[in-house]
Amino acid sequence: MCGIAPTSTFFERILGHLIGDLEAFRLPYWDWEDNRKLPTEYAEPANASNPLWDRDRNGDLAAGGVLPVTDGASERIALLNGLTDFATFGGNDVRGGACEVDPHNILHEDVGITKPPFNDMGSLVLAARDPLFYAHHCNLDKLWSRWNQLARPGLPPGAYENPTDPRFRNRRWTFFDENQQPVSISAGDLLNHRENLRYEYPPASNRYEPLLARYRCEIGKGAARQGPSIRVDNEEAAMLRAEADRGGPIALIVEGLKIPNGARGVFDVEAVRGDRKIRLGSIPTIGDAAMRMPPRKPMMIALDATKAIGELLAEAEPAAICIVPRAAQATFMLMGAAELRSHRP
Repeated sequence: MCGIAPTSTFFERILGHLIGDLEAFRLPYWDWEDNRKLPTEYAEPANASNPLWDRDRNGDLAAGGVLPVTDGASERIALLNGLTDFATFGGNDVRGGACEVDPHNILHEDVGITKPPFNDMGSLVLAARDPLFYAHHCNLDKLWSRWNQLARPGLPPGAYENPTDPRFRNRRWTFFDENQQPVSISAGDLLNHRENLRYEYPPASNRYEPLLARYRCEIGKGAARQGPSIRVDNEEAAMLRAEADRGGPIALIVEGLKIPNGARGVFDVEAVRGDRKIRLGSIPTIGDAAMRMPPRKPMMIALDATKAIGELLAEAEPAAICIVPRAAQATFMLMGAAELRSHRP
């Protein structure tokens, strides 16, 4: 589930207690939507004299490089903000949502070492050894807070609202606080972060059009052999093309995507038709350092189909959806229940 991390909450209090400023100290967030380099405080000086430096980071990024142009970028956040239901945006009790895939997981992959054993941010069991872990997660908290702010009159009930299911709200975790005492906190305790967690984020400067119209589609083997294609009712396909002509956006939502344990790294998703290739999104597969993990749970992914909808829904030889390893091991096929979403029918 994407959202406010209880770990950061108590880590913040411990740090504030250690410096004698518990009431005023707050963890910073790394605004990677706009600042595509590592924050200077975490990167310079690049040695052990800097308590925020970590030697186990991606070498190019640590040397002053920038994040991959698409990962966690403003266009991606705009697409996520069109997802009005929390299950797709943030996940549920059995799987994470689209926000967990990109930007959460993919930023972990981008910052961590890109080869085995994937230290530190690239490994679920080692990520918190890098101080940047907390700045990354605090920015995810900001995204969730702003997503909630998108609720407004005229939208369907439940749009941009957090789950009311007791299985979500009553789930609890126990941590040690600044007094070295175990403290239990529930997911419901985290929802009012202004009162219960002592902070709030600046409001979003822009609003995004919600993706309210939904069209079921099938993902199956098409005429192209590079990968599966999607099929939609002819009348609905015409409406989707018209929506794309008006500027979109259109999202392809795939629920229950199964990724084999042997696949590791970042995979880009492309619509391929003839010589034309259009990027739809990315799928990171972060794991632990030694891949000692149970079979992966099915994933929920949200891909940007706006520019590719004409190719994907072509009557003759529709585009194939291809999984292309970026810096990864093995590969897999895009399968699972799917639907297309647009702003209006």
